[in-house]
Amino acid sequence: MKASTVWLWKQYHEITKRLVAELGGPTNVVGDFAECLVAEHLGGRLLPPSAKSADIELPDKTRVQVKARVARKGVTTRSLGVIRSWDFAHLAVVLFDPDGMVGQAILIPSDTARQCAYRNSRQNGWTIRTTQAFLHQPQARDITGALNALLNDEVSEPVRPRRPVL
Repeated sequence: MKASTVWLWKQYHEITKRLVAELGGPTNVVGDFAECLVAEHLGGRLLPPSAKSADIELPDKTRVQVKARVARKGVTTRSLGVIRSWDFAHLAVVLFDPDGMVGQAILIPSDTARQCAYRNSRQNGWTIRTTQAFLHQPQARDITGALNALLNDEVSEPVRPRRPVL
Protein backbone atom coordinates (compact mmCIF):
# COMPACT_ATOMS: atom_id res chain seq x y z
CA MET A 1 0.00 0.00 0.00
CA LYS A 2 1.27 3.45 -0.86
CA ALA A 3 2.27 5.79 1.95
CA SER A 4 0.07 8.51 0.43
CA THR A 5 -2.97 6.22 0.77
CA VAL A 6 -2.26 5.63 4.45
CA TRP A 7 -1.71 9.37 5.01
CA LEU A 8 -5.02 10.24 3.30
CA TRP A 9 -6.82 7.58 5.34
CA LYS A 10 -5.51 9.08 8.59
CA GLN A 11 -6.40 12.60 7.45
CA TYR A 12 -9.90 11.49 6.51
CA HIS A 13 -10.49 10.05 9.98
CA GLU A 14 -8.98 13.05 11.77
CA ILE A 15 -11.20 15.45 9.82
CA THR A 16 -14.24 13.22 10.36
CA LYS A 17 -13.65 13.23 14.13
CA ARG A 18 -13.32 17.02 14.11
CA LEU A 19 -16.50 17.44 12.05
CA VAL A 20 -18.47 15.14 14.36
CA ALA A 21 -17.28 17.13 17.39
CA GLU A 22 -18.11 20.46 15.71
CA LEU A 23 -21.55 19.35 14.56
CA GLY A 24 -22.34 17.78 17.92
CA GLY A 25 -24.05 14.83 16.26
CA PRO A 26 -23.42 11.12 16.29
CA THR A 27 -21.39 10.14 13.22
CA ASN A 28 -23.59 10.82 10.18
CA VAL A 29 -21.47 13.74 9.00
CA VAL A 30 -23.39 14.27 5.74
CA GLY A 31 -26.79 14.27 7.44
CA ASP A 32 -25.67 16.34 10.42
CA PHE A 33 -24.02 18.94 8.19
CA ALA A 34 -27.13 19.16 5.98
CA GLU A 35 -29.28 19.67 9.07
CA CYS A 36 -27.04 22.53 10.25
CA LEU A 37 -27.08 24.10 6.79
CA VAL A 38 -30.87 23.92 6.45
CA ALA A 39 -31.37 25.18 10.04
CA GLU A 40 -29.16 28.17 9.27
CA HIS A 41 -31.05 28.90 6.05
CA LEU A 42 -34.49 28.61 7.65
CA GLY A 43 -33.55 30.37 10.89
CA GLY A 44 -34.50 27.31 12.93
CA ARG A 45 -32.93 25.44 15.78
CA LEU A 46 -31.59 21.91 15.70
CA LEU A 47 -33.57 19.44 17.75
CA PRO A 48 -31.76 16.85 19.88
CA PRO A 49 -31.04 13.49 18.24
CA SER A 50 -33.75 11.92 20.39
CA ALA A 51 -36.45 14.18 18.89
CA LYS A 52 -39.01 12.06 17.10
CA SER A 53 -39.61 12.65 13.40
CA ALA A 54 -37.96 16.05 12.93
CA ASP A 55 -34.49 17.57 12.91
CA ILE A 56 -35.28 21.29 13.02
CA GLU A 57 -37.87 23.47 14.70
CA LEU A 58 -38.61 26.90 13.26
CA PRO A 59 -39.50 29.91 15.45
CA ASP A 60 -43.22 29.33 14.68
CA LYS A 61 -42.86 25.69 15.92
CA THR A 62 -42.98 24.26 12.37
CA ARG A 63 -40.98 21.03 12.27
CA VAL A 64 -38.65 20.06 9.42
CA GLN A 65 -37.13 16.65 8.63
CA VAL A 66 -33.84 16.68 6.69
CA LYS A 67 -32.53 13.94 4.42
CA ALA A 68 -29.20 14.20 2.59
CA ARG A 69 -27.00 12.23 0.26
CA VAL A 70 -23.73 12.74 -1.59
CA ALA A 71 -24.00 12.13 -5.33
CA ARG A 72 -21.94 9.37 -6.83
CA LYS A 73 -20.63 9.65 -10.33
CA GLY A 74 -23.00 8.12 -12.87
CA VAL A 75 -25.85 7.62 -10.36
CA THR A 76 -28.83 9.84 -11.10
CA THR A 77 -31.23 8.77 -8.33
CA ARG A 78 -30.71 7.66 -4.75
CA SER A 79 -32.98 6.46 -2.00
CA LEU A 80 -33.22 8.78 0.96
CA GLY A 81 -32.99 7.48 4.51
CA VAL A 82 -36.07 5.76 5.89
CA ILE A 83 -38.86 7.97 7.20
CA ARG A 84 -40.60 6.25 10.11
CA SER A 85 -43.06 8.99 11.03
CA TRP A 86 -44.64 11.88 9.15
CA ASP A 87 -44.93 14.17 12.17
CA PHE A 88 -43.27 17.12 10.45
CA ALA A 89 -44.50 19.88 8.15
CA HIS A 90 -41.70 19.93 5.57
CA LEU A 91 -39.04 17.62 4.24
CA ALA A 92 -35.74 19.21 3.23
CA VAL A 93 -33.76 17.13 0.75
CA VAL A 94 -30.11 18.08 0.22
CA LEU A 95 -28.10 16.35 -2.49
CA PHE A 96 -24.43 17.25 -2.27
CA ASP A 97 -22.26 16.98 -5.36
CA PRO A 98 -18.94 15.07 -5.14
CA ASP A 99 -17.10 18.37 -4.44
CA GLY A 100 -19.17 19.11 -1.33
CA MET A 101 -21.36 21.83 -2.80
CA VAL A 102 -25.13 21.48 -2.97
CA GLY A 103 -26.06 19.97 -6.32
CA GLN A 104 -29.77 20.22 -5.59
CA ALA A 105 -31.90 20.96 -2.54
CA ILE A 106 -35.62 21.28 -2.05
CA LEU A 107 -38.08 22.01 0.72
CA ILE A 108 -41.28 20.04 0.13
CA PRO A 109 -44.48 19.73 2.20
CA SER A 110 -44.62 16.42 4.05
CA ASP A 111 -47.98 15.45 2.55
CA THR A 112 -46.55 15.86 -0.97
CA ALA A 113 -43.42 13.92 -0.03
CA ARG A 114 -45.54 11.15 1.47
CA GLN A 115 -47.44 10.77 -1.81
CA CYS A 116 -44.07 10.09 -3.49
CA ALA A 117 -42.89 7.60 -0.86
CA TYR A 118 -43.20 3.85 -0.94
CA ARG A 119 -43.57 1.56 2.04
CA ASN A 120 -40.39 -0.16 3.15
CA SER A 121 -41.62 -2.95 5.43
CA ARG A 122 -38.12 -4.35 5.91
CA GLN A 123 -37.06 -1.11 7.62
CA ASN A 124 -40.49 -0.30 9.04
CA GLY A 125 -40.97 3.03 7.30
CA TRP A 126 -41.18 4.83 3.99
CA THR A 127 -38.53 5.50 1.38
CA ILE A 128 -38.30 8.18 -1.30
CA ARG A 129 -36.17 7.98 -4.42
CA THR A 130 -34.68 11.24 -5.64
CA THR A 131 -36.10 10.99 -9.14
CA GLN A 132 -36.47 14.08 -11.31
CA ALA A 133 -40.26 13.77 -10.89
CA PHE A 134 -39.87 13.95 -7.10
CA LEU A 135 -37.30 16.76 -7.11
CA HIS A 136 -39.46 18.88 -9.43
CA GLN A 137 -42.79 18.56 -7.66
CA PRO A 138 -44.78 21.81 -8.16
CA GLN A 139 -45.11 22.18 -4.36
CA ALA A 140 -41.35 21.90 -3.80
CA ARG A 141 -39.30 25.03 -3.24
CA ASP A 142 -35.77 24.97 -4.64
CA ILE A 143 -33.28 26.06 -1.95
CA THR A 144 -30.11 25.03 -3.80
CA GLY A 145 -28.84 28.57 -4.39
CA ALA A 146 -29.52 29.69 -0.82
CA LEU A 147 -27.63 26.73 0.67
CA ASN A 148 -24.69 27.19 -1.70
CA ALA A 149 -24.59 30.88 -0.77
CA LEU A 150 -24.25 29.83 2.88
CA LEU A 151 -21.46 27.43 1.96
CA ASN A 152 -19.64 30.17 0.07
CA ASP A 153 -20.18 32.75 2.84
CA GLU A 154 -19.03 30.49 5.65
CA VAL A 155 -15.75 29.28 4.19
CA SER A 156 -13.59 31.54 6.33
CA GLU A 157 -15.33 31.39 9.72
CA PRO A 158 -17.34 28.46 11.09
CA VAL A 159 -20.50 29.49 12.91
CA ARG A 160 -22.47 26.25 12.84
CA PRO A 161 -24.70 25.53 15.81
CA ARG A 162 -24.11 22.45 17.90
CA ARG A 163 -26.96 20.00 18.31
CA PRO A 164 -28.50 20.27 21.79
CA VAL A 165 -27.95 17.36 24.13
CA LEU A 166 -30.64 16.17 26.54
